[in-house]
This record gives sequence, C-alpha cells and structure tokens, in this order.
Amino acid sequence: MSDINDINFPSVDNSFEPPTDGNTQQNYNNYGSGPQIANNNGPIINGNVYILSESNPDVLRSLGDRFPGTIASSPNPSEWAALSDNLFNIFILDNENYRNNAFCMPYRFCLPDEMTDPRLKKRFKDLDEEAIRNLCSLPCIFAHRNSESFKKADPSLAAVIGRLTEIYPQTDNIKFVFEAYKTDVGQQLFNDHASELGLIDVPLRNELDMEHWSVKSGDLKGFILSHGIIVCPQP
Repeated sequence: MSDINDINFPSVDNSFEPPTDGNTQQNYNNYGSGPQIANNNGPIINGNVYILSESNPDVLRSLGDRFPGTIASSPNPSEWAALSDNLFNIFILDNENYRNNAFCMPYRFCLPDEMTDPRLKKRFKDLDEEAIRNLCSLPCIFAHRNSESFKKADPSLAAVIGRLTEIYPQTDNIKFVFEAYKTDVGQQLFNDHASELGLIDVPLRNELDMEHWSVKSGDLKGFILSHGIIVCPQP
C-alpha cells in the first residue's frame, strides 16, 4: 500500500474496472419514519460533541443538502448484530450527494490502492454475487469530503451509519442503495479518531480528505459504541 504522503490529492490512480458479468438492477423500497430525538436547538445532544441535534437549523440544512430524500430507520437488534464486527465500508463523496437512499460512484474512486488493503481489494473488486452479498453484510460510513480544511469537517456536517442493500455495477460507475440507521453522527468523530478506526491518517491529511469507497478492517460497531453513539437501542 502506498504512503499517503505520496498521494496527489484528489486524483486517484486506480486499476478498478467495471465487471462484465451482466448484473442487472432490481427494485428496492424504502421504509421508515426517521429517527426520533429529543427537542434540542443546540448543536449537540446530551453533552456528546459527536451527536448532532437534528432540530438545529444548520444540521437540518446540511442533511437536506447532502442526504436529500434519505429515509432513516433503526435496525432491529438481530439485524444490527448480524453485520460484521471485522470489516466495514466507508464512502466519501465530493460532488455527489446521497439522494433517496442511493448514490453513484465512478470506478476510478472505488477501492483505490492507496486506501485499500490489496487482499480486500482482490476479494471484492469483481463485484460478483458473493462479493455483493458480503459487502451488504458490512456496516457502513456514508460521509462527504471534509468541508472546512484537511482533517476538519463543518460542525453541522453529519455522517450516516447504515448498510448497503443493493449494488448495481454500471458502465461508468457503481450505483449503491443503502439503509440509513443513524443520521446524527458528527463527521468530525472520524477525523478526530481516524487512526483508532484504522483509517489512513498522517500529519496533514486523512482518509476523509479524498473522495473514494474503501473496505476497511476494523470494528465500526464497537468503535461508535465506545464513543457513546447507540445505533440500535436495547429493548
């Protein structure tokens, strides 16, 4: 894996190519009425700087701009428990938004060598039926390229925790469909603790400064819980 200090941001030299197995699209329906949180007009909830108040106008505006039409619903405990404790997906968009629980990413930003363990790239890059099924069993971070400066997200910028439900390889890009579980996580959490989560992190930049999709080794579920973020409340 290349040293991130040698990466020429934001360009990516990537050998990922569209698969040729003729995967076809399927219909997908969204369900859920959105997360319910306490009335709080401040930027954070319960003193946790990484939990944003969705009643704050700046947070609401950011979610509307970057996740338009996205519906969120809490997973049931067995569904959340079934997601991997060892791997997770991370998606960082720049000029694209997560619209109506779906988005597209050009192949040149998918599983870049600089951000992806070569063993994981080899396992998932063909996007065959088994790879897609396994990718849909991983928890995910859906985020945007840092908006303030390197390693710095706007205080109102949320990252969404969820999982993939469908993956559609296309001619020039890949379409991903997802379920959103948690929409009030401040993106700065992943900047402040990038190394803890196994994300690329060097003195000047980190993995959230570059548009891409990567599969990472690590326990995303345990990580967010350790920072006081509960995705699936226990009954």
